[in-house]
Amino acid sequence: MAEQTVADGQTPDREQRILDLEGKVANLERALESRGEIGQAIGILMAMQQLTSEQAWELLSSTSQDRNVKLAELARLVNEQGGIPPA
Repeated sequence: MAEQTVADGQTPDREQRILDLEGKVANLERALESRGEIGQAIGILMAMQQLTSEQAWELLSSTSQDRNVKLAELARLVNEQGGIPPA
């Protein structure tokens, strides 16, 4: 029995795998971009509030969860405003 192919000659399973991998690559690229911003925000919180890196991370991540704001977005705001913006 012949294997079913899509218009470009790839099998449906292979096409789906390619789409899945492209999505994973895009997610990893976004994570790498936000990693620097998150690190910078942690540094700002450490300096402004005399926190350890662990305390600054906990403050950033818990604030993100409490406010239902993505961590990368909160980090961007911290970097722009020099601290965690008021709720």
